[in-house]
Amino acid sequence: MSKPDLTLDKLTLIRTLGSGRMGTVKLYKETDPSFPNAPPIFTAVKSIPRSSVTSQAQSTRIMREKATLLALSHPNLISLYATSKDDSHLYFLLSPVLGGPLHKHFRDSLNGKFAVNRVKMYTAEIASALMTMHANNFVHRDIKASNVLISAAGNCVLADFGYSKLLPADNRQTFTFCGTLHAMSPEIATKSPSGHSFATDWWSLGVLVYECLVGAPPFGYGDDREDFLKKLEQQTDGDDGVTYDPAVFDGVGRSAKELIQVHKCAGPCTSGSKGATSGSKGAMSGPKGARAARKALFAIKTRCSFVHTVVYVLGQRCMSMVCLPLVHTAASCL
Repeated sequence: MSKPDLTLDKLTLIRTLGSGRMGTVKLYKETDPSFPNAPPIFTAVKSIPRSSVTSQAQSTRIMREKATLLALSHPNLISLYATSKDDSHLYFLLSPVLGGPLHKHFRDSLNGKFAVNRVKMYTAEIASALMTMHANNFVHRDIKASNVLISAAGNCVLADFGYSKLLPADNRQTFTFCGTLHAMSPEIATKSPSGHSFATDWWSLGVLVYECLVGAPPFGYGDDREDFLKKLEQQTDGDDGVTYDPAVFDGVGRSAKELIQVHKCAGPCTSGSKGATSGSKGAMSGPKGARAARKALFAIKTRCSFVHTVVYVLGQRCMSMVCLPLVHTAASCL
């Protein structure tokens, strides 16, 4: 898709789409006075007050988001048209995604959750977007419902790349504590000395799938890290890996249970380092954590002819077992 040639001074405000910690997103349109009958061009403008950028970390987030958006192109990733700035603000001119964030949709749905077929489609779309990111050596690190937008056509569009990072070919591990706690992978949450890599995004996608089907994430919401680690440890003890109460699927049906399954890992999940990332007592590191990581994987099965995603969890640091051949549009699955 070609990017329109937009400049901020030619845009007319329509309405505010949303706001967050780093700024506000508003919908604008541009009309060419030379062609009054031509349809307008719409764009979403993310404005970031300069006064809110008070640390090097915040400045880094903005620059990383710009670099990621400039490097990537995919129908399920938001597009960057241009950037601009003035004395008071920084601006990102983005493709407009008008359906709002994913979490508002499942909260407004019947019983506060989605039907399984809808989750299959969304899973395929987000996974396809992540595969493009990872193929270009970018990790997102903040996959959650509020960072997935729904387009006017009903498709998922991944947004907010402030925590994304380009991983160099000679070092795929990174160590920053970042993301959102309820969707955070164990290797980030425990501040693993082995760091984290692309697999952290697949963990978060598994959490999101569970959240869409059940109406809440498997380890609950909240911003208390110690409480989160306790819940994570309680639900990742034993040989069966991640556990959950089967009652959460009451009224959803067998197909939802089949979509989220827990399996034992058939082989070791190592990446050259024997340090564990999660699963043991206390800080959830050490040999017990390594054994737990080898035992657990989270399966997301979409029952269409060519989509099958198997996602390791419990902080595995090697490449995620992901097989999504020929996935270009989730609509092909249904």
